[in-house]
Order: sequence, then structure tokens, then C-alpha cells
Amino acid sequence: MTRKLHQGIFTYPGAWDVVHSWAYLPDLAQAFVALADRQATFGSYETFLFEGHHLTGNEFYAIAQQVLGKPLKKANIPWGLMRVLGMFSATIAATVEMSYLWFRPHQLDGQHLQEAVGDLPFTPIDVALTQSLWESIAH
Repeated sequence: MTRKLHQGIFTYPGAWDVVHSWAYLPDLAQAFVALADRQATFGSYETFLFEGHHLTGNEFYAIAQQVLGKPLKKANIPWGLMRVLGMFSATIAATVEMSYLWFRPHQLDGQHLQEAVGDLPFTPIDVALTQSLWESIAH
């Protein structure tokens, strides 16, 4: 998504109007470190999801433009080409296999995680994208 930001191009992998779940990795890491500290209190198998943010591609795009302070051109991942490349790369094939998630709306429910660790870290999306996008174009 960020590979061409320095050229003013925002590449989105999915449908622009479909809600997708996003996690700001420092928040996710902090939440799961807290969870690891409490692991002795859980059963042998439990599922914990980090709720994070829920944004459509269009919302993500608008915030990215705001954060970067410039207009960006929209681009999409060429999934047809990715399918062909997947014949030669197991990693790309696995990515293509999961591509349906970019075209079906979904949101993760972090209630169980919050019940286990208490208040979860939550960086506002504009702050999270400022940190993430500026770091990605600086490298």
C-alpha cells in the first residue's frame, strides 16, 4: 500500500467501499504483551482478537491524504497478475488465497481481549497513520 506513496500513489488491495479491520501495531503489541502476562489464567485454547480500527478504503485514503498533506492518486492491486505470479511463489499464492478478505466487509470484535486485560491501547487513526505513513515514506 505504501510502496508508491513517495510518488503520490495510494495503492489499496480491496474494494474502496468495504469495511476492513486495521490494527496499529504498537497498540496491538501492547495489548498482547498484557495478555501474555495473564496467560496462566486462561484455558488451554482461547481466541483473542484485537479490534483496532474499522475503515473503508475510501476512509483510509482520505485520512492518508490529510496526514500527508497532499492529494494522492488511487491504484489497486492487480489481483489477476498476482494469481499468475502465485504459480511461481508460494507466498504470493497464499496472499491471493486470502484476498477475499479485501472484498468482504468485516470487523474484529475485541471484547474478549478487553475482558482479559482491561482497557486496550487505542491510538486515534489520524495519529496512527501519521506515524505509520511518515515512517514508511521516510525509508
